[in-house]
Parts: sequence; structure tokens; C-alpha cells
Amino acid sequence: MGILSGKPVFCHYIPITETIKRLLTDDAVMQCCLSQKTSQLGVYEDLCDGVVYSKISQTVGLTGFLEILLYQDAFEVVNPLGSAKKVHKMVAVYMVLGNLPYHARMKTDNLQLVMLCRDIDLARFGQRTVFDCLISELKGLEQNGLTFNSRLFAVRLVCVLGDN
Repeated sequence: MGILSGKPVFCHYIPITETIKRLLTDDAVMQCCLSQKTSQLGVYEDLCDGVVYSKISQTVGLTGFLEILLYQDAFEVVNPLGSAKKVHKMVAVYMVLGNLPYHARMKTDNLQLVMLCRDIDLARFGQRTVFDCLISELKGLEQNGLTFNSRLFAVRLVCVLGDN
């Protein structure tokens, strides 16, 4: 990312496209991505039952799409339960496919790391610089979709979650 006070500064990024392709090699994940979601009128059981999801799904037409959910959280490396003194505080971004059943989405096996950055570096360089590669990739996926095994999937960012 750069050099600060003579020391290299890093932000580690794992491309979402490659992560999704790896996930799609699992037959169970592929089945979840190919199946159409259904919802009952007036019953809110999952993220696909809301108005916002309905507006997002209208952008892809009648076909299903890969649903990206991002989760951002900060944690203290040395003292994860402590008071976050920022000495070793990290910011992490995780991804999960919204196509998975709701009970499986937040299991740690299904959360995929997207980015790691020191909190102090995020504050110093700014969100625009740190998240540029993530935003660029998400725009590309939305515009071009993702091709896997000769099948083109539409891709949409459904939401970004955080704890604060």
C-alpha cells in the first residue's frame, strides 16, 4: 500500500471473484446458487423478503444471481476481549454468499476473509484508498457478472453489515 516512516504499510486483499469460484466448486454451494428463492407475501423470514432485496433482484431480471453479503469488524490482535487500545487493532472485511440458507450464512466455515488492514492505517490513508480494490472488483462483478463452468452468473452486493 505504501511506505510510512521508512516502514512498508500493507493492506491485504483477497479477490472476491476467486473466492466465489472456489466456493462454487462445492456441489452444495452450487445448488444453493442455482435454486430460486421464494417468499410468502407479507411474511418476512429472510433477506429476500424485503423491499430492498426486491429492488436489487429487479436489476437482474428473472434469473437468479449471486448475493454478496459483506461484514466489517475491528478486533484487537493481542487482546481480542480488551478495550481496543488501537496498538494492534485490525479491521477485517468478510464475505458470505447470501444464496446459502440463512442458518448456514454466519457459520465460521462459510465466512470468507476479503481484507485485513491495521485500523491506524485505515485512518491515515482513508477509506477511499483502502477500499478502492474492493469497490473496483464489486463494480466489475455487477457490470460483467462472473463466469464459472461456462455459466454466467449475475452478481450483486446485497448489504454491508457491521457491529457499530
